[in-house]
Amino acid sequence: MPAGQQSVNFEVTGLVDGTSRLTAQADGYASALATVAVRGKALVLPSSVVVAPTGSTTVTLEATEPAPAGGLTVNLAVAQSSLAQAPATVLIPAGQSRVSFSINGKALGATTLTATAAGYQSGQTSVNVDAISLNTDPAADLVMNEELSRTVRVQLSKAAPLGGITVSVVSQNPAIAAVSLLRCLCLRGRFMRRCGHCEGADRRENLHRYYFAWPDW
Repeated sequence: MPAGQQSVNFEVTGLVDGTSRLTAQADGYASALATVAVRGKALVLPSSVVVAPTGSTTVTLEATEPAPAGGLTVNLAVAQSSLAQAPATVLIPAGQSRVSFSINGKALGATTLTATAAGYQSGQTSVNVDAISLNTDPAADLVMNEELSRTVRVQLSKAAPLGGITVSVVSQNPAIAAVSLLRCLCLRGRFMRRCGHCEGADRRENLHRYYFAWPDW
C-alpha cells in the first residue's frame, strides 16, 4: 500500500463453485477476514443484517451476473414476519446486478431473510432485531495538542452478531482533527474494536466532534 493512502484495490477471480477464505495481513495491524463464495447464477445477501425495533436499515441484494432484458424479479421472504418486514419483491433492472431495499424491525428477536428468483440459487441471511448502542473509550471529549495522536475505541452495548458490525468514523472538521481509519469492523462476539486514532491538525482552539455510526441506525 503506497505511503499516505488508506486503501488499495485488488481483484478476486472465481474459478469453480465453492467457498474460500481471504485473509489480509500486515505486521503491526489486525488481520481482516472475508468469505468468498463462488457460484453459478446466484443471489447474494449480506452475511447478516442488524436493525433496531421500529427502525429500518438498507439491505443490498446482488446477483452474480447482470439481470436479463426486462429485469430480474426477486422474491423476498422473512421467516418470522412478526419480527421484521421486507418488501415481497424487488426488481433488479436489466443490465444491472444489484438493488437496495429497506427492512423494518418490528420486535426483538432473530430470524432469516431469503431471496429467490427463477433460474438462480437462492440467497439467505440472518436478521437480528436488536437495540445495540455505540459508545467510545475514552467516553469524554478529547483535548489534544497539535500533532498529538490519541487512540479511540468504539464499544457496543452488546456483542456483535454474526457477520459483525461495520462502524463508520466521521470527523466533523478534518482540517482540525483527522481520524486514521474511516471504517472498522467489530467482529462477531466482540464488544469493542480500536478504530485507529485521532490526530490534532490545527493550532486554532476550536470545538471538534467525531461520530461513530453504522448505516441507518
